[in-house]
Amino acid sequence: MGRQEVAAEYDAGWSALAAGKPEKAHRIFFGLKEAWPGRPGIWIGLARAALALQQPEEALRLAEEAKERSTSVNPAWFAIRALAHLALREPGEAEAALREWIAFMPSAWEPHWRLMNLMSQTFRQEEAMAWLQECAPRFATHDALPGLRVQLLISLHRLREAASVAREAIPQMVSATGLVHLFPLLPRLFGEHESCVAVWRSMRMRLDALEGQAGRDDLSGALSVRLRFALGEYSAFGDEAQALLSGGRAGTLAIPLRDTLRGRAVSQVDARQQSKVFVVGLSKTGATSLTVALSQLGYISHHWSNPLTYRMLRAHDADLYDALSDIRVVDLLSELPERYPQARFILSTRRCTNWVEVMRRHYHRLHGTVDFNALRGLQHYPLTLNQCERIVL
Repeated sequence: MGRQEVAAEYDAGWSALAAGKPEKAHRIFFGLKEAWPGRPGIWIGLARAALALQQPEEALRLAEEAKERSTSVNPAWFAIRALAHLALREPGEAEAALREWIAFMPSAWEPHWRLMNLMSQTFRQEEAMAWLQECAPRFATHDALPGLRVQLLISLHRLREAASVAREAIPQMVSATGLVHLFPLLPRLFGEHESCVAVWRSMRMRLDALEGQAGRDDLSGALSVRLRFALGEYSAFGDEAQALLSGGRAGTLAIPLRDTLRGRAVSQVDARQQSKVFVVGLSKTGATSLTVALSQLGYISHHWSNPLTYRMLRAHDADLYDALSDIRVVDLLSELPERYPQARFILSTRRCTNWVEVMRRHYHRLHGTVDFNALRGLQHYPLTLNQCERIVL
């Protein structure tokens, strides 16, 4: 293979990675490795492909191969090591690699962002917020900054401040990227309240303005279709969803879009004739496993939240999907049997002593505490917790 052919194949490998096709990238880089084994960039490409294929240990090995073949420091080593250790849930090693990455590339946003997320996940939210305040001037115009600030404020349970930051940031966004970062956080801030719909409308207006200036790309198109559904604009939702699917631009939204379009069509049938399945039980009683099992049996099943809006499951979702599960279904139990007389209800249970221990680990992992009164004060959805408390008592 000639030098020009190698260069063309090398570019094709990186293009495949950028397009989300790691299998293709791996094939290309593997072939190049045989033809030109001394080029470190080929090994880095293989490592990146391994990360995308969820093979972090292989990625670490390949990054070392790249390092041995290099004559100068390459920031990709730090990035691959950090991402691999994060995937392996090795926070200490991941943090060390992230700090090396930052030391080598202090103006790069990604290692700062990942380090702050890691701090938050290891219950060091105050440290993450201090780091954010320190580096915020350097990244003042970065669209992901407001989303990260809101995320950290939520983790610190400073919800009023988080809501204020989100409201103020939306009209000032200069690209759809920042809106995409904020969108999943809005239901956690505003829950079932009408204020959530008002913020969605504000986001819709800003997205329309941005698309008017720069046109629509895949990122803004995906957010647009989510907002159409969230705001109940179902005709426009159907048109945009079909356009994304037919154009092959739906990406990870393809399955939820198809499921929701099918559900919209089926929901026109009399609800009393529909056969639904509802998994009723407390969290950590096997509802996730039951959801997977129902999906394997052909039911369109969802657990805890709507896949398009991130909002907790509501009665409206029962019209769209075949099966719903988790504690949220308990809140809807008073209306589901009458609305769907043909439905089947599965009670998910777990031995109490085992359940208590699992719940303690779960809440400690999420909130760093297992004190019931403290947890009660941290809940974003107090009605759900009250319902849960009544069931337990």
